[in-house]
Amino acid sequence: MNFFGLESAPDKPPPDADFWEWSGAIDLKDIANQYGLKVRRSVQGSIVVVYPSPVNVQLVEYADDCLRDCRGYLASFPGIPTIPPAEALAEFRRMGGKVAAAHNGFIPNYPEAWPGYVKDAAQSLFLAAMDAIEEDQGGIR
Repeated sequence: MNFFGLESAPDKPPPDADFWEWSGAIDLKDIANQYGLKVRRSVQGSIVVVYPSPVNVQLVEYADDCLRDCRGYLASFPGIPTIPPAEALAEFRRMGGKVAAAHNGFIPNYPEAWPGYVKDAAQSLFLAAMDAIEEDQGGIR
């Protein structure tokens, strides 16, 4: 089972991997195992992180730094499970995000107290959930 999403990341850098990108993936793997984060690939192909409740802003900040370091390495990493759009929407809402209808589309609304990097993490889930948001137009909250 690939619960956290990075279980198959090698303990030593592959010969063709960028060392810093690989080390960011190993750091992200370690905090995922320790704190219950889930690393997923959206149906659009982007890498998103699902955080446990309640959202710890320092954990999001550290994981976001690791993800920024390893995004290139993870882009082609084969072992990351896909998050379905409906699950991404549920996780976005569980974090505290809301979806609002806007002219010809939808926008995310976040708690004002959230720092920018938490909003960025939620924004990734919002974008991963777009298909479900469009299907769930009557359930805008």
